[in-house]
Amino acid sequence: MPKNKKKGGKVNSYLPNGKKDYSYRSTWKHKFSRARNKAQRGGLAKAEMMSKYGRFPKKNEWWGPERDFEEWKEMWVAKYPPPTE
Repeated sequence: MPKNKKKGGKVNSYLPNGKKDYSYRSTWKHKFSRARNKAQRGGLAKAEMMSKYGRFPKKNEWWGPERDFEEWKEMWVAKYPPPTE
């Protein structure tokens, strides 16, 4: 079975049968992160983005139809509110 520690201190979680646990993908935080990445690329998949621009957007570069990340974040969080526990 693989080690549970990675460089940088990140922890991989594994199920008792030795397979990697992908349950984090259903969390709101992960969905927000993936949506932000796609929105930053202007809604394009990686292959489409590379054919159109030939590169990834830089850190504070925004190719989406919104003015910037903050405008997109307000809209997205209003549409998909975080779970209340």
